[in-house]
Amino acid sequence: MIAIAFVSFVALALPGRLELADTSKAYQETRLAFTPRGAAEKEVLVEIQRQYDKMSRGFTARDTAAIMRLRHELSAEYGDGRRDDPAGAARVLRNFFVLNEPPIQVRYTILSLDSLSANRATVTTFQQGIRFQKLAGQRRRIEHDVTQRETWVRTTEGWRLHFVDQIRDRHRWVDGKPIDPDKPFDPEAPPFTGK
Repeated sequence: MIAIAFVSFVALALPGRLELADTSKAYQETRLAFTPRGAAEKEVLVEIQRQYDKMSRGFTARDTAAIMRLRHELSAEYGDGRRDDPAGAARVLRNFFVLNEPPIQVRYTILSLDSLSANRATVTTFQQGIRFQKLAGQRRRIEHDVTQRETWVRTTEGWRLHFVDQIRDRHRWVDGKPIDPDKPFDPEAPPFTGK
């Protein structure tokens, strides 16, 4: 019963698919899907929300340097067991901007604060994005969403993203058609119904 209630709450808290035309701002503001349990949590979450907003603006502006300034030795662990060290994570970001064309928008929804200490906070986020890519000889609209755990560390410059793991529930659409996020795009493939 508790699991059903949690799933129902999360389903209600998550926004629908991201639309480029649904805001007059150059980026999508980060949302909280829960109420912080006290002043300390609220203070940290407000600061981390600001960092996610800066990251969203960095993606919209295609500003690799701005996004890199929000990281502290970022590494990632993927669902298939692969890991990226900080150099690999930086390479992934640079390649993102090589492959993707504007307009680019990313929105973050913080689903939960999983742990908090003086210098470390771990949150579960729901990330949504829209961008354009050349696929199969055409410019195509790519949408995605994913849930993942992200660990932030407090540095002398403020909160910085340090580690990403538990990447799950990945979805991808090309020109509105759901596709398998783990396979290369095939314009002839039927709409993906798995996962």
